[in-house]
Amino acid sequence: MAVLMLLLITQVSESRTGEGKNASLFIAFPAHEARYIKIVQTGTDSHWWSVAEIAVYTADQTPWTPGEQDELLPTELDRTSWTAKASTSEDVSALLDDNLNSRWTSASGQQADQWIQIDLGSIQNFSRLTMDSGSSTNDYARSFTIVTSTDGEQWNSVSEAVGTDSLISVTFTNQKARYVKIALTTDNAEWWWSIAELKLYH
Repeated sequence: MAVLMLLLITQVSESRTGEGKNASLFIAFPAHEARYIKIVQTGTDSHWWSVAEIAVYTADQTPWTPGEQDELLPTELDRTSWTAKASTSEDVSALLDDNLNSRWTSASGQQADQWIQIDLGSIQNFSRLTMDSGSSTNDYARSFTIVTSTDGEQWNSVSEAVGTDSLISVTFTNQKARYVKIALTTDNAEWWWSIAELKLYH
């Protein structure tokens, strides 16, 4: 019988550890709001790790189903009127095309001051940004800043963040802006900077 050590991580950076000793695992933790749950195996074993079903339950053991509390989840902004430009001549529209198989890329190793800029078409409210490098799993921004503007000239510093995975999610205070600019702050010659999809959320 395989014994697996598991680490459970939610979007709000809360974590729980557990040890699997049979085919059905139940991990309990204090109730909290989150959209994403990530389970990371921390132990080793000669057997494969297989998952047939995953279920998430509320505090009263009722299975949660999408739609019941959708108002608690971030709402994605409509991107149809967005335009983008970048510090390279690569196809920057690829990061807005709803296709994880296409991408904008820096076409060279990451360098401080490489940037992308999004024009939302109008002033909008948002408090979360995601960048997904898709299948280019190592091409995520290692360190970057996010600034916003209502007119494209005066900029407001929003966040300084680091990337640790191909899907980067940054939450910040609510912004009311038309333009969003992301600029790298460190060099990383080994990996390019690629974005398959960029999204904003209320």
